[in-house]
Amino acid sequence: MGLLALIAAIAVATVAILSLGGGQTADEHPSYDYPDGVAVDGEAGTVSMEGAGTWYVLDLTAPYGTATDGGLEVAGWETMHGDTIHLDPGIYTLRTGDLEFDAVMDGEIRREASWQYDLDGAVLTVTVAYGIDPHDLYAEYLVAEAYNEGSSAGGEDTRRFSDLPGLAMGSDTVDSLVGSLVSEFSRIGGDAGDRQALADFLASFPQLAIEYPDRVYEDGSMAGEDMEIYGADEYWAAPLQTLAMMKGDCEDTAVLLAAMYASAGYDAAVGGTNGHVFAGVAIPGFEEVPADRLDDLGYGYFRLAASVPVEGTCEGGTASTVFYAAETTRDQVPVGYMSGGSSQFGRGTQWGTAGFYPLDAAAGLSSSQMSGSGAESGIHGSS
Repeated sequence: MGLLALIAAIAVATVAILSLGGGQTADEHPSYDYPDGVAVDGEAGTVSMEGAGTWYVLDLTAPYGTATDGGLEVAGWETMHGDTIHLDPGIYTLRTGDLEFDAVMDGEIRREASWQYDLDGAVLTVTVAYGIDPHDLYAEYLVAEAYNEGSSAGGEDTRRFSDLPGLAMGSDTVDSLVGSLVSEFSRIGGDAGDRQALADFLASFPQLAIEYPDRVYEDGSMAGEDMEIYGADEYWAAPLQTLAMMKGDCEDTAVLLAAMYASAGYDAAVGGTNGHVFAGVAIPGFEEVPADRLDDLGYGYFRLAASVPVEGTCEGGTASTVFYAAETTRDQVPVGYMSGGSSQFGRGTQWGTAGFYPLDAAAGLSSSQMSGSGAESGIHGSS
């Protein structure tokens, strides 16, 4: 099942957790259907039920656990007592008695990141802070949960590279983060009008501010790099999930960077090769990075990685647009370079043909334009 069908299924699914209500405007919070007898006041941050006694609370913005030498130390559920409990802004799964449901608390989930950026040989400190609306996060969480559950049904992993653009959703948080990064680039002396230099700087956020998860081993075998974050061997996350967790592997950070590039007005893509995912960005007038600069950054062995999209994945002008690879799991790799270069593109893999899959209609649009049918028109179902 493709992402478009999965997103549509969310609107009609009848599940034991709360479901999104309809009819709200962009400035209003969604309405939710909670179990009978449960009162949720998102503004006050309270959940109440007469006679509840004990609540078990799972914070869905916190990693599933921590990798250890012996495997995985699971974070687990927090125990709270009383008819009424108080929760910080965020999204949670709650259990009490025979009930289990999700709850969304109003406010803002705050995150801050700081890293060192090499600007033409000068190493400078960059810091950004951002806030995530829990309602926006929960909407993206539902999409990612439905996609991952649908892609592993029956024990067969049906994820495809062509699904990745549908996860690169825009939001006010991504727009705000990109705006802060543009300001930071100018503050440290960068030229925000230089689209290649700015693309490099935007890539430094997932490269240096988002932590790559530790590998979890059980009985000598690797359980999966997503186990530490999401408790699953394989999980493809939405941008706000990665921003909330501040952790992610290659497909998570590539999806995030693609959404950031779209917000910044670039034609954006998500790309894949055998066992690896990366972002893609179109840069007219791209200039190859001098060999000595690549050597200074530690990537002298990397090669230029650029191509048009995988055949049949888009229409119109984007079909002839050249995308340059943007690595997200190495420290400050210049845009356009990756190990192996373009030689890997066009080959068949377990997840589809290696190469670039554009965001299409979502590219270069604001978060308001990327919501609803506008974003959906850029989604490619798996084949």
